[in-house]
Amino acid sequence: GDFDHQDAIQKTLQGATYAICTAAGPTKPSEYPKDFMLNFISQKVWPVLEKETSFKVFLYQSGGFANVPGQSLPFMTKAIRHTLGRFVLGLEPILKDNEAVTEFMVQNNKKESFDFIVTRPSIMEELSEEKPVQANHEAGSSTAISFANLAAFSVDSLTDESLYGKFPFVVPKTV
Repeated sequence: GDFDHQDAIQKTLQGATYAICTAAGPTKPSEYPKDFMLNFISQKVWPVLEKETSFKVFLYQSGGFANVPGQSLPFMTKAIRHTLGRFVLGLEPILKDNEAVTEFMVQNNKKESFDFIVTRPSIMEELSEEKPVQANHEAGSSTAISFANLAAFSVDSLTDESLYGKFPFVVPKTV
């Protein structure tokens, strides 16, 4: 859909109990508008969610290299972000925008209205072998997860109260 189509956003969220946002801006950092996702969430989505009395949980998919308010990234994740993420792939504008979104969500969350979850998957791919995923609050993973398993995890997370207000990495499930 169109990020600026407010009527469609309102119709989509009207009467909803849960919402998952996996939307993203342009993937080329040089084409990424400043505060693209922050503006979308803070100006288009959040005001609608605050008005919806039926609404319970908003899940926002960030990224495995994005930091969260009041925390620092694990050492290896930080090292990879600053070398691969910043200098090789040029992801810094996208990461900063995701961090601004999470900061906005923390500052504007009124728990009596609804809760949020911010997932941070690392590497996502179409995989021939599906492996379950899980939340990890300590560190991300360099092992890829499938889009399908991330989607299933996201839906299941909506009713997992232990994740409310949290920023879990999404990693392959360990035995």
